[in-house]
Parts: sequence; C-alpha cells; structure tokens
Amino acid sequence: MKIIILTISLISCVSIIYAQENIIELKKTQLPRYEFAFSVGNTSNISKLNKGWLDGFGSYTFSYHKRHKDWLWFGFYNNFIPVGGYYYYYLIISTAPSIRFSYINKPRVTIYSGCALGLGLDINLYSLGRTFQDLELILFYQLTAVGFSYGKNFFASGEIGYGFKGLGCVSLGYRW
Repeated sequence: MKIIILTISLISCVSIIYAQENIIELKKTQLPRYEFAFSVGNTSNISKLNKGWLDGFGSYTFSYHKRHKDWLWFGFYNNFIPVGGYYYYYLIISTAPSIRFSYINKPRVTIYSGCALGLGLDINLYSLGRTFQDLELILFYQLTAVGFSYGKNFFASGEIGYGFKGLGCVSLGYRW
C-alpha cells in the first residue's frame, strides 16, 4: 500500500512540474519595432500672430517612430501645412522630435498618447497683392491626448490632440 501511495504522489508531483514548465515557456509576442506613417489632419486650431485663424488645406505629416520598450516610442515628425486665401498664401514646414507612451500593446491594436516639440519655418509667399518671401521661425508642437492604431504590418490610425497636426488626424503606415 505504501508503494502505491508513493507512486501516485511521485506521478502527481511530476505532472505538476511539467505543467509549470509549460506555463513558464510560453512564447512572448514579438511587437514590431519601427513605424513609418503619413497623416492628414485639420488646421482649425492653430492661430498665427497677426494672421488670425488658419484656413488651411490640411496638415500633412510624415512620422517615424522606434519602439524602445513595449510602452515607450521615440521618433520625429516632419510637417507641411499649405495655407492660402484671397489676401495671403504661405507655407509652414517643420520638424520635431517626439515621444509616445502606449497603454495597450497587442499585435494588431495599440492605444497611445504622446507629445512633440520642435522648430519650423513660416514662409510667406504672397500677401495683399505683393509677391515676396518672408521667413519666420516658429515653434512646432503637438500633444496627442489619445491615439488608436489597428493593423499588424500595414495599419490605420486616428488621433485626437492639439497642435500642428490638428485637433484630429488620420494616418496610414507600415510597421516592421
């Protein structure tokens, strides 16, 4: 009887060891490390000194980010905003380093927040019937309150924030 109890105890201990080993060796999902995206946003929230509110044709942004940890991204934005009207026409071209914090990191879904701060040029091409070029150094900023991205390699995303990318923007991109 003692041998049967000892054998059953050993078998149950061995099965627990195998179960624990399988749990420990679960594969961790490998998330993409690099991201390139093109965004289009609105410019209704950006005000200029002495020019009032922008009636732009949209804000166009190329961005690149690298994931350093599952939740931490570093990258940069390159932004282009054409602005025009009957009395004026100018371009805003800017670049800025950015940081992004992601809250949900699944292979297909990412939810994040972020910010960027950099410099840009306001190039005044036409104003009140005169053609001239006037350069002005401006401060580029973007605060992203919440962003949502869906897709594994090719993805689509949307952001709600404040800054030169606009109050809202949509993006298409690629991760690898």
